[in-house]
Amino acid sequence: MRWISPRDPLPTWGRWSAETPPRSGAVTLDQVRWRDCGGGSLAISSRTGGWAILEQDEAAALRQVRRFEDAGRWAPVVTAAWRRGLVSIAGVSVFSADENAAAIEATRDYYSLVLLLNSGCNLVCSYCYLGHATPSPHRAMPLELARAAILGALEQPWPTILVDFGEIAVAGAAFRQLLPWAQRAAADRGKALRAAVQTNGTVLDEELADFLCGNEVTVGISLDGPRSLHDGARRFRSGAGSYGRVLAAIRRLTVRGVSVHLIATISRHNVASCRDVVCELAAHGPSSTLLKPVLPEGEAAAAWDAQAISEDEYAAFMAEAVRLADELGPDTLDQSAGKFLLRLLGDRSGWRDSCTSRACGSGRSLHVIGADGGVHACPRFVSGGPRLAADGRQLLPLTVGKPASAARVSALPDLLPPVLRAAPESCAGCSWLGSCGGGCTLVGQRGGELTPMPDPHCAAYMAIHEALFAGLVPSFLAGRHATSTAFNGARVEAVRA
Repeated sequence: MRWISPRDPLPTWGRWSAETPPRSGAVTLDQVRWRDCGGGSLAISSRTGGWAILEQDEAAALRQVRRFEDAGRWAPVVTAAWRRGLVSIAGVSVFSADENAAAIEATRDYYSLVLLLNSGCNLVCSYCYLGHATPSPHRAMPLELARAAILGALEQPWPTILVDFGEIAVAGAAFRQLLPWAQRAAADRGKALRAAVQTNGTVLDEELADFLCGNEVTVGISLDGPRSLHDGARRFRSGAGSYGRVLAAIRRLTVRGVSVHLIATISRHNVASCRDVVCELAAHGPSSTLLKPVLPEGEAAAAWDAQAISEDEYAAFMAEAVRLADELGPDTLDQSAGKFLLRLLGDRSGWRDSCTSRACGSGRSLHVIGADGGVHACPRFVSGGPRLAADGRQLLPLTVGKPASAARVSALPDLLPPVLRAAPESCAGCSWLGSCGGGCTLVGQRGGELTPMPDPHCAAYMAIHEALFAGLVPSFLAGRHATSTAFNGARVEAVRA
């Protein structure tokens, strides 16, 4: 019986190995699902998320043992299965859903504020969810509004504040004014401030690269694959592609040691070219990547027939991306697949922003302020929403002025109705619920539904998990990829009868 233990486990998973099971009583499988994996049988609990790979005789014994005192030579396997959350003994389980939920909540050790400094853009990307408005002063966020939002964020009861200044391609001047001011404001309040930006890279010159490097800003850049794929969707109004400028921007940042996060939107233009997309992104040595699906928002919604990809197409794309990670190296996993892998291991770092999951920080420890002052739960869903308070200091609906010792999550009202935080009924019994967390809370809520709706990308999440256990996990258990950062220092463990 083999499994992988994380270097940095959730507290609830970390103590499993130290727990002592009852030495007698009925042995009951805890909603275990069985799958073939790496020449053995994968046992995974849909309730606890715990898993192990068993040899055929071990799997047969675990299915057949009825009482612990009758386990005989299989007692070590049954004990290990109990500690892995696969069985209950005498009605006692190592897993507590409430404790695990609290442990996941506690992983969010910073507050995130996203500022959309301008609702215009210098590109007209075919799938942009913000629209194709031409940049102009009246579409820019007033500096006093941005400062008010930052002050509100700094009053939240987190020691670290992440301010993401959004797309800066047409808001560079505002960003350069705001960041030094925000750094001083944070220092005055004894807060640690981290800064990030997203950009299409088209105006990132040497001077801006120096500024980003000098201020240790994390930079997200959109790159949809090789030139032919990227320029098929990400163009200037003249019709010219932006690939050349993007690569120049990436080079300027990487030579300076700036942390670069590359983002590819998967749409009709590149969904059939997974290897090309993954290899292109990997070639630039990014700190991380994200392969995000196109959503029916903004311009993509207006031309959905031309932009849309099916659930099965995105699932096939992501499954191939995970298979490529076994070939090219696990560090090519995108953020979504990488999070799922770490959650499967019980590693707390897989939960820090909890996206994609019903336990996400969106609307609680993450808020987005639009250029018009609208307050939103997620940067990909920015229609409607309340506005900043008239006094310019309080982020609605947040409560400011809480003492630093206040409970971090409970101090912040949730922008989303609590009912939406529960997994949809269709998730019941899914093998991957423990790591998927029920999918995105927002993406399934079309038409204002107040019932938890299935994530339309559920098939892709399932495909990612299945591909992980078809390739990367067995490879790691066999001794490959031991030094990959994707596994975050995890180790192989085993027990035999």
